[in-house]
Amino acid sequence: MRHALKRRRFMSSTGASEHTIQTEQTRELHYPAMADVEVLIIGAGFSGLCMAIKLLQAGHTSFVLIDKHADVGGTWLLNRYPGCQCDVPSHLYSFSFDRNPCWTSMYADGREIHRYIKDSASRHGVLPHVRFNSVVVSTVWDDAAALWHVEIEQPPAVVSDSQPPAVNPPQMSGTSTITARFVVRAIGGLHIPNLPVIKGMEKFSGPAFHSSLWDSSISLEGKTVAVIGTGASSIQIVPEIAPIVKKLYVFQRSPPWIFPKLNSTIPLWCRQLFMQFPFLMCLFSWLLFLMQEVLGYLLLISKGTRKVAQRAALTHMHGIIEDPDMRQKLEPKYEIGCKRVLLSSSFYPALTRPNVELIADHILEMHENSILIGATGGQKMRSLHIDIIIYATGFDLFSPFRVVGTSGLEFNQEGYSSLLGTTKQGFPNFFTLLGYNTGAAYTSQLIGIEAQVRHTMSCLNLMRGPARSIEPHGASERRYQDFLARRIPGTVWTSKGCNSWYLDPNTGHLFSLWPGSTLEFIYMLWSAKPSDYCIK
Repeated sequence: MRHALKRRRFMSSTGASEHTIQTEQTRELHYPAMADVEVLIIGAGFSGLCMAIKLLQAGHTSFVLIDKHADVGGTWLLNRYPGCQCDVPSHLYSFSFDRNPCWTSMYADGREIHRYIKDSASRHGVLPHVRFNSVVVSTVWDDAAALWHVEIEQPPAVVSDSQPPAVNPPQMSGTSTITARFVVRAIGGLHIPNLPVIKGMEKFSGPAFHSSLWDSSISLEGKTVAVIGTGASSIQIVPEIAPIVKKLYVFQRSPPWIFPKLNSTIPLWCRQLFMQFPFLMCLFSWLLFLMQEVLGYLLLISKGTRKVAQRAALTHMHGIIEDPDMRQKLEPKYEIGCKRVLLSSSFYPALTRPNVELIADHILEMHENSILIGATGGQKMRSLHIDIIIYATGFDLFSPFRVVGTSGLEFNQEGYSSLLGTTKQGFPNFFTLLGYNTGAAYTSQLIGIEAQVRHTMSCLNLMRGPARSIEPHGASERRYQDFLARRIPGTVWTSKGCNSWYLDPNTGHLFSLWPGSTLEFIYMLWSAKPSDYCIK
């Protein structure tokens, strides 16, 4: 009775109705013991919301989403920098069960994507299940009770929608623990800023912030600004701020491969057509998918295709950049596809502006209002006066919160082995979305997310009768790792000179991306095989 009352109080705090509470036992999966909540989802971005929606569609209501911010959206809530856009065609960047006919351009900007996420969460009734401004500190498995103890801390103040949410949360004022039968980790990898280690960076006295923590209260107009990095965020920021700053230094460690981006506006008549005839929108989405699937997969496995693509990218760059020295700086020294291939028609023109300078020299040290650089060719050092620093240096892919499984196993210390990037031996009733080797290299990540959610739901459906826990057999996990080991060699990521954040910096192991076609990924995760899992 005590557990039942505790669960009732918790469900009421998430917004569940009395009717929902009274009917949970008839609508939920059958479990031998009571927990505060059956399914706890960590993260309210695309993957967490997809999991929540599918639970509701299957009739399961005893779940909660935990998110450290004040709103849903994940990556698309965080990133609010000027020029923020998706580099995947808009009609591939929505759920297959909730397609958006109203995209205004072929590559939607961040605010439009965030609006879609919020609207989708509202349409499907997910919002009452979200617990905002809550940070998961640890999840510990209790083998005797067959449930997870999830420790959560809450900050003292709610973050306003009008301000960038804090990635590093403030001092916590409250701690609580929720017990859950199942935990779904849906935090992704693009939310913890990765700041470079530069001598003296703490001495810089001017404003300095990461691109995902954009401070709109700071005016860049007439200032001397340094953008450190030339990755996916930087090539969108630089063209937006170059016309308004006095001087812009763009610091490049390694140049990216860039193709022109045809971001045409979708006319009103086309949007109305898609609203009136949804099958046409579905057909258009499939055509986009197949086009990217074929071209992307060929780029992944075919050296000949990569050579053709490299010539096309260099032709694009040479058509805009006339200075031979700058051309040399901007020509990548690795095969295309090794790192993320970027899309932009405005980055190269921005570099040709008289107030913009591309810096390929090493940053030696930072001072109170300057950056000291040293030329790679043995030339003299230079000191550059800087008013504002913008770090466009990517993200740390590994979340700091602890996951402790059976016998004290620590998830973050048990290597990259998993079954289908979703489950892991030693961590019963624990599912990871956007896990190891699930990243989409050349298409929409939402396709892989839906495949993983489908597999997770399939695992839950295996939990019948007195079943208490589910985890993969060691042999199943090893077979899958052997499959990956056979597939990764021959891809561009194993080519000479390839060094990217896709790889473990210590071992060179590809831990982040799926090394095959998206269709194969969907097929392999379609349904959980009982023989692959140990169900107790």
